[in-house]
Amino acid sequence: MKANMSILEALLDMLQQKMIDPSSHYYLPVLVQQLNNPSINPYVINDDWNMSGLSGDSIITGANQICLQATPDKYYPAQGIYAAMPQITLSAIKINGLINVLPEKPTVVDPDSDAPKISVVLDFCTISGTSLPTAITITGNFTLNQSCCVPARGAQTCEPSYPKFETDGDGTFIATLSPVSGPAQTNQLKMTCNAVITVQSDGSFLVTVNEIDVNIPTDALSISVTINTTGKGDKKTYEKLAEEALNSNGAKSQILTQMQAEASSDATRTEIGKMITTQLNSLM
Repeated sequence: MKANMSILEALLDMLQQKMIDPSSHYYLPVLVQQLNNPSINPYVINDDWNMSGLSGDSIITGANQICLQATPDKYYPAQGIYAAMPQITLSAIKINGLINVLPEKPTVVDPDSDAPKISVVLDFCTISGTSLPTAITITGNFTLNQSCCVPARGAQTCEPSYPKFETDGDGTFIATLSPVSGPAQTNQLKMTCNAVITVQSDGSFLVTVNEIDVNIPTDALSISVTINTTGKGDKKTYEKLAEEALNSNGAKSQILTQMQAEASSDATRTEIGKMITTQLNSLM
């Protein structure tokens, strides 16, 4: 059954207006807090995130410092130390702040289709003066594994036969996604919800969310860490290396990619589709 576009567009516009109205039963921050499969407040990540392929001069410098400090006594004084890039794993991850969200005016992409597609931009952390969080934060634990090698005199690379050792550090992190302030600037914390609407045999609507696209740039993200335990060496050096590595463009891109995967997971899309379906039909 084909949707009546004039009715559908009117209902979508009405729903969007109600979702941005704090006095409405359709107020989106309240509806989002009621989601439970998965729960959005906070959004709990069950898997670890492994940061790979990190690069940067400051990371290399920090890794070398840690390897020099952690060199076992039997190798000291070393003829220089070769440090691999650190391996960082994030765990016990929670995302907070996703309940501070408002929808922009929806767009019907192909109105002539039997199952028209709609696209809605979601703005996060634009609501102020309330108890809602004003930034998206990602918190959890991390481990830092640093592999080191004692090369032969004058060697520039680490060969398989050279002595090797590892040193570890662990702690907690907080990644903050903050909206850009200022009247002339556009909020950077956006996601786009792409869905299809079909009409059921009873005349009701069914909303199927196909994708939730995270449109957040890396420069909106900043990360701080606290080291709890380390191997041999200065605790501050481990902390600085972890912070430098996690604030690198490579690590930030991977964190946002992981957010994309979570936002567009089957469970998340299904839950949001059910919520929009219920609210859209209730307007009828």
